[in-house]
Amino acid sequence: MIDVANEKKAIANSVNYKRLSLCHAISQFWLVLLPLTIAFHPAHAFAQSYPTKAIRVIDGFAPGGSTDIAARLIAPKFQENSGQPWVIDSRPGAQGIIGADVVAKAAPDGYTLLMFPASWTTQTSL
Repeated sequence: MIDVANEKKAIANSVNYKRLSLCHAISQFWLVLLPLTIAFHPAHAFAQSYPTKAIRVIDGFAPGGSTDIAARLIAPKFQENSGQPWVIDSRPGAQGIIGADVVAKAAPDGYTLLMFPASWTTQTSL
């Protein structure tokens, strides 16, 4: 007659052994992979300093409007932190589309920014 209790223990032990051996294999994998990753990972990227010239902030609305006032209020703090001047450039017309077009056609170097109202986030035409 087969002893059911011993059979269950044997199955449980084999499952636990397989689980332990899998955990052991994974831990061994990480013990090998982690030092290799650290060894071949550069300590830092060879990034260029930013910004190195003036930042241009395009405002697509008339001077004295809400976006112009907001841009002029935050620009001094950004100038202080970045060490570069922030030039606020108003390009009013077509409900801000002219200013957005100037930014879209600017060089993609991160030196031309667009100041826009929160309502633009809900416009589907943009």
